[in-house]
Amino acid sequence: LPLPVSEVGSERNFYDRYFFNGYSNNGDIFFASALCVYPNLNIMDGSFVIAYKGIQHNCRYSRIMGLERLDTHVGALRVEVLEPLKKLKITLDDKEANISADITFEGRFEAIQEPKMTLSNGPRLVMDTTRLTQHGNWTGNINLQNEEITLDSKSYYGTRDRSWGI
Repeated sequence: LPLPVSEVGSERNFYDRYFFNGYSNNGDIFFASALCVYPNLNIMDGSFVIAYKGIQHNCRYSRIMGLERLDTHVGALRVEVLEPLKKLKITLDDKEANISADITFEGRFEAIQEPKMTLSNGPRLVMDTTRLTQHGNWTGNINLQNEEITLDSKSYYGTRDRSWGI
C-alpha cells in the first residue's frame, strides 16, 4: 500500500469508506449502507437504503466529525467492527423515516485486497485508491415502517467494501 489509512496527506478529498450491501436469496429485498469519512474536510457522511415491495426508502446523514475518525456514527447510523476483517455491525434508528436496523455482516472468507487503482488526467493524479472486498452473510432485524424483517445467514447474502484514497 502507498500509505496506511491513518495517513491522509494534504488532498482535501481524501476519503475513508465503509460500504455494505445485502439481499435476500429470493430477490425480495435489497439494502445498502455506507459511512464515509473525509478527514481533511472534517466531515462524516452516512446512508442506509432499502428496496422492498417495489419502493426504495433512503436515509442520509452528515455531520462535522470533530477530527475523530474512530467515532463511527452519523445521525441515526452506526458502524461497529465486532471482529476485525470478519464481522461488522450496522445499527440504525431513524424515527423520522420509521426505519430501524440491527444487522451483522459476517464474512464467508478472508477479505481480498484489490489491486491499487490510479487514474490520471494528463499529468494530474485524480484517483489513487486502495480497497478490500469481502462476501458474506447477514443476520439481525430491519424494521421498515412497523414491518419486521428478520435476516438469517442462510437467506441473506451481501458484500462489503473498505476503501480509502483520493
